[in-house]
Amino acid sequence: MRDDMGLQAGWAVDDSGQTEFPYSVRATLPLMREAGAAWVRINLRLGACYQDWTTPGCDGRTALDAYDEVLAEAEAQGLQVLALLSNETWHGQQAAWSAGSAEAAGGDGSNDYLRAYVAAAATLAERLAGRVTAWELWNEPNAWTEAPARGGTFMYPSNWAWLLQHAGATLRGAGQLISGGLFAHDIGGSRTTAADYVRAAAAAGRPELWSLDGVGYHLYIEQGRPAGAATVAGYLSDVRRVCQAHGLPPALHVTEFAWRSDAVSEALQARNLEVAYETFRRAGAVVRGYWGATQDLPGGPAWGLLRADGSAKPAYDAYRRLASP
Repeated sequence: MRDDMGLQAGWAVDDSGQTEFPYSVRATLPLMREAGAAWVRINLRLGACYQDWTTPGCDGRTALDAYDEVLAEAEAQGLQVLALLSNETWHGQQAAWSAGSAEAAGGDGSNDYLRAYVAAAATLAERLAGRVTAWELWNEPNAWTEAPARGGTFMYPSNWAWLLQHAGATLRGAGQLISGGLFAHDIGGSRTTAADYVRAAAAAGRPELWSLDGVGYHLYIEQGRPAGAATVAGYLSDVRRVCQAHGLPPALHVTEFAWRSDAVSEALQARNLEVAYETFRRAGAVVRGYWGATQDLPGGPAWGLLRADGSAKPAYDAYRRLASP
């Protein structure tokens, strides 16, 4: 198998602390391996069962104990782990993680939520180092659901810069460090490569102290139509150029990208997957690409390589072929 392809699933641990349930990460890991993936991206979420990572929760064990089970199965399947430290890694809402920003509050980007997030990262690194190969810091910090920049996982660039500096220092030596996947899209005809957000974060912080090995990127472009190699390459070039200009590593990790087969047809989903991966390889800027879902969920959007009943779509065959050495 090749080392530049990864996959992901839904929750690893549900709100009752269970790791074995239909369509869970643990249940899907064998399917990822069969598809030829070398990596799995796992969101380290606390969920409703646990108040923190070390206090026994609703099932009498800790969140760390629960994730030990999932990581053991990933190891058994021969998959390397990219651990996502998202807004679900520590309990809190947007008002908490965006407090103290330079942009809205005249602060330095720090706040109580982010200090607790960094402390959680230290706890996780101590327990999981050696089993987690790479860490992704936040998920789509530039993604908001309503103007002006509210909702979603958005945080002000100064908050993100503070997080990258301090979480990076905490996790240094525990594995590869990847900045949270920046959301790039063309929704509503508005082209967003996330380059402006990178510039703002670099201006607000000190990129030379972020300890990053790569920059995370999420590509949700040309949804509903054939993807063009030139368009994909243009997005990669834009963000890579601004990273280099501000002293960030030009290595991109596309930690999410996908097309829905219920929006483009199963055949076109497979074709777009091929275009994307082949463009990643030709561009020479992408270290690794993680397709957005291994399997469809019943009644949900059809992002997966497999249908909800486990049967393979054309995209599954395309993925396997591209994963072959």
